Formats: sequence, structure tokens, C-alpha cells
Amino acid sequence: MSAGRLCRGRPAVAVSECGTGLARALIETASGEARRQGLPTLCLQMRVELPDNHATFARFGSGNVGASVHPACDRPTFYTSERQLGPDAAQQEEER
Repeated sequence: MSAGRLCRGRPAVAVSECGTGLARALIETASGEARRQGLPTLCLQMRVELPDNHATFARFGSGNVGASVHPACDRPTFYTSERQLGPDAAQQEEER
């Protein structure tokens, strides 16, 4: 955990489970845990080469805040995305 945010690695859903709501459930569970801890931000990571994941995270209100490189690589290999969980976030989530 970083100051003021709950960070959870790279959530993943099997291709066979896409469209079942599992990704939403994972993100909402992590968001709920951040709120329970009184943290205003959920931090997630995603692999650069998975653009469908970028779109999914964006649909759930996350925005990219940085790129990182694994050791021995010469270009970014994953992004960090943050979702703000302010007081009106719950209402915005219900409207989606």
C-alpha cells in the first residue's frame, strides 16, 4: 500500500470469463477494501500489451498515471492506473 491508496497488482480474468462481470467484481471488491480502509484511491497495474484491459479499467473510472519497466527490458512493460474513490464515486458507479 502506498500513502493514501490501496495498490493491487494486475487483476486478470480468463478469456472464457470475459463479459460475465468478473472484472467488475474484482475491481469493485478492491475498491470496497480501499474504502473500508479509508483510502481515497485504488491503484491497479496492467500490462502494456493488453489494450482491452486498458479500456476495461477506463470504463470503471481508472486513469493511467505512469508506466514502469521490468528489469532487463528497454521499454515500459506495465502501466499504473488509479481510480479515485471520493464520496461521490459510489453514486457514479451505480450509474454505469
